[in-house]
Formats: sequence, C-alpha cells, structure tokens
Amino acid sequence: LIPRENGGSSEFEKVLSRTNEQVKLTERGIKRQEFEQIVGQLATTKHENVSTRFGKSYRILSENTNAYGNGYAAIYYRWTHDETIERIWLINPFRLQECGISDTLKKIGRTWNLILIDWNSEELVDLFDEIEISNYLT
Repeated sequence: LIPRENGGSSEFEKVLSRTNEQVKLTERGIKRQEFEQIVGQLATTKHENVSTRFGKSYRILSENTNAYGNGYAAIYYRWTHDETIERIWLINPFRLQECGISDTLKKIGRTWNLILIDWNSEELVDLFDEIEISNYLT
C-alpha cells in the first residue's frame, strides 16, 4: 500500500517504482498503535515474530515487523524506531476474505489516503472504491 499521490490514476504506467516513490508512507505519520487498531479488527491472528526467507532454508527474523493473518495469507507492516509505519504489504489477500480484509483495506485507504498496488499482477486498486476492492479480491 502506498500514498495515493504515487499513482492515483487507474493507469498502472503512472505508478512509480517501489524504490522511487514521490511521497513516502512514513510521511503519512501512521503510528503503529493506530494501524493495529484497524488491522486488529480482522478475524485473524496477530504474528509478532515474522521471518524473511531467502532460498529454501535460510530465514532471518524481520525486525519491527508484524502481521495479521492465517497461514501464508496476511497483511504485513513494518515500522521505524519511532513506531511510524514505513511499509504495508499483503500476501495472498484473496484468502482473507472471510476475515474481513475488504472492510479493513477500505478503512486503511480512507483513513490515510492510500492505494493498493499489486506489483505481481500490475493492478492498482483504489481503496476508496468498494467495487474495486471486491473485484481485486475475487
């Protein structure tokens, strides 16, 4: 999820690369506690030990990273030293529909003016639009 200013049109080509965002997510000033109040409403488990995997067997613990989800479906977030959210990403959000991910994405998008970019499918999802969210998740 990224600030709307980085690609607020329906044309994916206008979206900048992941590393060259005009507006950083940290500029939104989203505090970890505020974010967790919204994602904590998902009917899932909070995971405070998130690891990053390299290859088939090498894993390291990701610092300042939590997730809400089940199995390999989750919403992940990482924060800075002052607990400001610096990155939000999803893995298999389609499998979280029963947990209320649609409402959660809408709340996150509207609260902090964010959009969802699926870098794998090259989709831009307007988190203000319930129909776009629903279409993306189905």
